[in-house]
Amino acid sequence: MINYKQIQNNYCKFKMPDKVKNIFSPSERQCQRHPFDYLKFRRNTLLVFLVSFFFFYFKASEQSFAQNRKIDSLQKVLKTEIDDTNKVNTLNRISYLFATINPDSTIKIGKLAADLSIKIKWRIGEGTADDNISIGLRKKADYSDALNYGLKALQIMEDANCLSGKAAVYGNLGNIYNNMNDNFKALDYDLKALKLAQVLKDKRMEAAATTNLGSIYQNIGDNDKALEADFKSLKLANELGNKNYEAAILGNIGTLFFDEQNYSKALEYSNKALQIAAENDNKSVQTNSLLFIGLSYYYQGELSKALEYYQKALLIASSVGNKSAITVILGNIGAVYGEQKNYSVAINYFNQALNIAREINARDAMAFMYNNIGEYDLKFGKVKEAEDFMKKAIYIDNALGEQNHLWKFENDISGLYDSLGRYKLALYWYKKATVLKDTLYSNDNEKAITRRELSYKFERQSDSTKALQDKKDAIVEQDRKKQSIIRNSFIGGFVLSLTLAFFIFRGYRQKQRDNLVITRQKLEVERQKLIVEQQKELVEEKNKDILDSIIYAKRLQDAILPPPSLIRKYFPESFVLYKPKDIVAGDFYWIAPLPLSAGEGALIAAADCTGHGVPGAMVSVVCSNALNRAVKEFHITDPGKILDKTRELVLETFEKSEGNIQDGMDISLASLSRSNGGMTVQWAGAYNPLLYFPCSEGMWGTVEIPADKQPIGSSDNPAPFTTHTFEIPIMEGGNTCIYLFTDGFADQFGGAKGKKLKYRQMQELFLANAHKSMKEQKLILENSLKQWMGSLEQVDDILIIGIKV
Repeated sequence: MINYKQIQNNYCKFKMPDKVKNIFSPSERQCQRHPFDYLKFRRNTLLVFLVSFFFFYFKASEQSFAQNRKIDSLQKVLKTEIDDTNKVNTLNRISYLFATINPDSTIKIGKLAADLSIKIKWRIGEGTADDNISIGLRKKADYSDALNYGLKALQIMEDANCLSGKAAVYGNLGNIYNNMNDNFKALDYDLKALKLAQVLKDKRMEAAATTNLGSIYQNIGDNDKALEADFKSLKLANELGNKNYEAAILGNIGTLFFDEQNYSKALEYSNKALQIAAENDNKSVQTNSLLFIGLSYYYQGELSKALEYYQKALLIASSVGNKSAITVILGNIGAVYGEQKNYSVAINYFNQALNIAREINARDAMAFMYNNIGEYDLKFGKVKEAEDFMKKAIYIDNALGEQNHLWKFENDISGLYDSLGRYKLALYWYKKATVLKDTLYSNDNEKAITRRELSYKFERQSDSTKALQDKKDAIVEQDRKKQSIIRNSFIGGFVLSLTLAFFIFRGYRQKQRDNLVITRQKLEVERQKLIVEQQKELVEEKNKDILDSIIYAKRLQDAILPPPSLIRKYFPESFVLYKPKDIVAGDFYWIAPLPLSAGEGALIAAADCTGHGVPGAMVSVVCSNALNRAVKEFHITDPGKILDKTRELVLETFEKSEGNIQDGMDISLASLSRSNGGMTVQWAGAYNPLLYFPCSEGMWGTVEIPADKQPIGSSDNPAPFTTHTFEIPIMEGGNTCIYLFTDGFADQFGGAKGKKLKYRQMQELFLANAHKSMKEQKLILENSLKQWMGSLEQVDDILIIGIKV
């Protein structure tokens, strides 16, 4: 277990060595804390992950004893049955019971049930068998095949109009998509399962669907909706009288309150779960509840109580041989002793946990135990051992692709090298931890967006369900009234016959009036149609005028962009990938020759103005003009000072407006001048960094120069822009590639899940192709972008400039 309070301190207060500080600009040295939710961060750490893991794993192992008894009984019955629907039902029940203890048997027996169902032509039995096979494949994490069998089962149940079968398949499909992290589809199928369960008045199915909804909301960090769903499930469990289910839900509610740091509520519900689990001899819930009670006391600083409950949890887990649970508990006990500064005992418990984690191949647990042992070895001065253990932790998490934990390990090893005075290594690991931490923050924002979208979808589905029910009620009421009219008509039949002639005459007169009204309405419709057609022609004409104006604006904007021949004049080996989102763009590229006094070369920039389309294009004209004035009128060649003067000129232009205009631009501006034996590069940037890839003896490296975190425009705390200077030697066997770009390429949505491409993937694309010609690189980037986007539309202007020197 990790000391989360210490992590929180390290997260915001990691101190850089003095020697390392000199490499960064003042703005870069600020280790500013992202608006990270501490609870979300804690939820992504080893502790809660492993608790969830061992809870479900152990629940399956405990259930296996009862399941095996049922399976043995059913297998005896199976021997006496003939090939009919009863035998299919028995096979399906056995297949389903094997799901939690032996998924391979579930699949094998499910296929036997499916074959027999096809033989006797019983579609519902075949659909149930296919659903069981899907469950077995899901338990084995074979989600693609699980989905195929699940959809096949759903089609069969729909053809057979079997509502209970459809509800079961909907629940399974929801679980598959939940496992695949496709929250939208998981929510859709779970809502369908819930709706059918309510129609069938099946509380068991309704409870399962409600619990699955809570799981989806817990996955995306929406604990409020997760709690709401769990409390509904708890009510249904009470009505069903299922004590084991009730205890499990109470335990889950306790964990949700624990996530919210509401330790009093966490203790209340965990103790309720513990009491019911003890009464029903449910070892899995007992262990889980004792562990979370210990955790709640731990975070309230009551270490002796925490240790007491950990020991109780360890005793129960050991009695049933639940090694995954034992690993977690031993780690937690070690953390308590570490908190009491009894480091040798803490290391002993961590080693015990590590040995069991190796035995069951729990690699995520192994990583944390290695890192914990490394931290405490460092306190004993065992530097080499500490370094080895921390490297093992990093290696394992890299192999697992576990980003949520990896940044903490990288941060810790950076601190180790800092304490040893090995500042280059300290800087290297510090930068890796920082980049990964920023990625986690971006993922957290994406989860928040997903949470809002799911909430909207859930509310919309609820409104749709209510509207459907209202419609049904209206139909029922209408039928009731109709019956009443028919009854009254029979009663008044005699009176009706006497007055029939009067009503016929009145109907005739009414028909004449109706025909007159209809004729007038037709004339009015024709008149309205004529008006609409005239308005349509007017709109089309206006649209054509607007489009012609925008196309002409495109010609004007093209006039401010430098021609390709000018760029090739100064940089023969180069490319410009320029893809406006609309006809006109907010992105633009710019080049200006250096005066002879500054050397042979040119200034070149990739700029991204606020917005895109016509507004962005108008801002680009202002910003391009400001760049030209800064160089030609004020004779400035230093990139940082050019950006300072450009910001001043842009603000001066916008200040003339009576409105409060906050527009501006992000930019990457480089000065490249040839010198004896190489090239001198000066660079400054506003939000957009510079990437270059030096080649030494055929090996390409990656160097990133970060930009100042302020725009060319209005900002709260403006500061002078920083000019970075470096030399690029011209060597045999290798060149250097420089890339200036805006954020459009990295921010493009696409791929299998419709997510952003992101900066790191773009950087890897540059590195993989840096050895190729500029022409080939441009073609590769265009094809990669097209393949990534697929059928999605372009979301922003895209601009990349590549130069090989």
